[in-house]
Amino acid sequence: MYKKIITFTVVLLCSIKLVYGPEYSSTEDWMYNSDVATFSGGNDNISVTIEFKSGDTISSASIYQNFKKIEELLTKIINNNNLIVDLNRLGIFGTKEMYNGNLGGREGANEKCQQTSVTNEIKNNFNCNIVKALLSTSDLYFKDMFSDVNSIVSKTNRLSATSWQRFINGEMEPDHNPSSMGPDMASFWSGSDEDGTTALACSDWNSTAGNATYGWVGGNSSGWLNSGVKSCADENVILCSCSN
Repeated sequence: MYKKIITFTVVLLCSIKLVYGPEYSSTEDWMYNSDVATFSGGNDNISVTIEFKSGDTISSASIYQNFKKIEELLTKIINNNNLIVDLNRLGIFGTKEMYNGNLGGREGANEKCQQTSVTNEIKNNFNCNIVKALLSTSDLYFKDMFSDVNSIVSKTNRLSATSWQRFINGEMEPDHNPSSMGPDMASFWSGSDEDGTTALACSDWNSTAGNATYGWVGGNSSGWLNSGVKSCADENVILCSCSN
């Protein structure tokens, strides 16, 4: 009796995103060369193929061993290409839309950051999923929103600062560029004093009456979070963050 051998394939796929600095184009593709552990034209996926025949036992141990192969490949890539795996990176961007000071409180400001037209692009670029508005309120200061951050980068992956405290202090890196954070990003609602604590903030962003402090992303000193005062009836963009 003829016995048909059925073969099927399990592909363990690990998708990585390589960033080579400001000159890197998101339209470029990079293909992994397993012989030298480098990338050149193609795509940015690494795959390990496992073949099973009918009668073979598919166990969690065998799957695990093949995931270990992917881990070894990634280690080679990191070492051979001088790459850095930054798990504490914070992406910064501005809303395309402008708003008056009645943002609906902190939650309303967060929602506006989450719903702005560039949010999905930012999430894909930085592989992040927690989007928040960066501003001060009476119950949470700008300076206290983050702490353990290794790098703050703009939406085009320009390095703005190498720690959250340096970001607060306005100790920006040479690559820091306001225009890379989004359109109309000359200034943004801050509600903060120079040290990142609360200042004037439109009644915690719930009113168009009164005034609020605004920041200027082009600033390279401790005054960048408090560059002046605007009426809460005026419009400004919101500075947003994306993290994990």
